[in-house]
Amino acid sequence: KWWAYESSGVMPDIVAMAKPIGNGHPLAAVVTTTEIAASFDNGMGWFNTYGGNPVSCIVGLSVLKAINELGLRENAHVSGRSLLDGLKTLIETSDCVGDVRGEGLMAGIEMVECKRTKAPAPAKANYVINRMRQLGFLLSTDGPFDNVVKVKPPMLFSVADGRALVDALRVVLKETPMTVKTPMRLPIVSRQTARDAAGPHRQLPSFWDDCRQPTPLRTQFDRHEFDAHVPAKRPGYGHKARRLMVALSTCGAMVLAVLLAWARREG
Repeated sequence: KWWAYESSGVMPDIVAMAKPIGNGHPLAAVVTTTEIAASFDNGMGWFNTYGGNPVSCIVGLSVLKAINELGLRENAHVSGRSLLDGLKTLIETSDCVGDVRGEGLMAGIEMVECKRTKAPAPAKANYVINRMRQLGFLLSTDGPFDNVVKVKPPMLFSVADGRALVDALRVVLKETPMTVKTPMRLPIVSRQTARDAAGPHRQLPSFWDDCRQPTPLRTQFDRHEFDAHVPAKRPGYGHKARRLMVALSTCGAMVLAVLLAWARREG
């Protein structure tokens, strides 16, 4: 399937597409029915500076071609099903996971204080995403109470990548934030390992960086080692920037005053 709404059986009137269709290139598109599009023909002029840009159109077509040639829709279905099944096992093994739901490669983990009351636990969700970031997994939070851990990896995400993510989550969910002393370091999954574990989709490039000599992930616990190599900021830079802004503002005010005086004289 190309669209999430195909799973719900709903036919929308308007579909808006943005960043993903350009794979990083600034591109957006709107698809609608002929009747709705015709309603905009009401005599008012409308234009778009970058509408129909040929470079952006080629980028969009290339993305569609890559999705088809690499079988990314099929991969999203297979890897997404495996990821969702793995995440659902966390409901039984963790007291703070109230629910897991998702479609394709997008999933949400609802963090709760109590499974009986389903009271939202935004602090726990925030702790999870920060600990996972230390381990190399970029997650985010969402929902009305900001207590849903959102998982939305790239379409190249493989079955092996999903297993690594679930394994890391299982360990993090057992931690007590006040007693964490040293960070957990997971082995970096190489591209070949991901291909072997992905079965029929092993021809897909792995999401993980295939470094010949991978280095351990840095965390806040060895931040002091990193700070020693960061060059110090230039002294007085902020003061100079403020002086420059004041000077520019003064010049702008003077130019505006001259223009107003000239306008009055001409008027």
